[in-house]
Amino acid sequence: MNKTEERIPIFFSVDDRFVPCLVVALNSIVKNTNSRNTLEIHILYTELSQRSFDLLREFQSKRVSVQFDDCSDYLRAITDRLPIRDYYSKTTYYRLFIADMFPELDTIKYMETLLTDDHSGVEKPAAIIIETVQAEGGVHVFSN
Repeated sequence: MNKTEERIPIFFSVDDRFVPCLVVALNSIVKNTNSRNTLEIHILYTELSQRSFDLLREFQSKRVSVQFDDCSDYLRAITDRLPIRDYYSKTTYYRLFIADMFPELDTIKYMETLLTDDHSGVEKPAAIIIETVQAEGGVHVFSN
């Protein structure tokens, strides 16, 4: 890749219920991303139907890769410590595994590029807010 080309990893955590929404999001992302960039779409899942796999694979192209990343083992390892209720699906927690699953990705570099590149499509924020997740029964701290 030359200096103007960039590989952009994008992560989605899904189950079959979210796939129709993801299809809409991916259509928009692919249509509105600079054609010089390569999109690396990561689908984090534990269970997906064959129909969902097939729908999402249709986005594969020369500049879009779609990877399916099974989070089952990661989720099993911490399930007893997670509040999973009717308003929290287990997919809510898949993002916790990204750093372990993809240690080569540099979040700070991503944020810096996103916020300093005038052509990223993202306006500079007035501030960045980091918020803890407040669940019923208080904050549940994640630890290994």
